[in-house]
Amino acid sequence: MKYLILGAGPAGLTVANKLKESGITDFVVLEREETAGGLCRSVEVDGSPFDIGGGHFLDVRRPAVNDFLYFINQIFLSSKI
Repeated sequence: MKYLILGAGPAGLTVANKLKESGITDFVVLEREETAGGLCRSVEVDGSPFDIGGGHFLDVRRPAVNDFLYFINQIFLSSKI
């Protein structure tokens, strides 16, 4: 195994998908929860589906959050995977 991806949330699954699209299959995704999705998931509330998303944790009105997102975007754009 060449890559170990910790967490099957959106970020971990995106990295796994990028590796697979690049023809790399020597990786494992580990998730401690029973289901994948990280903070993004659907649950049932009073018999109806209710979506829970990680987006409410990112307050894009804060400059530090936007700086972080820009930094992450630059990593993905310059990455060879």
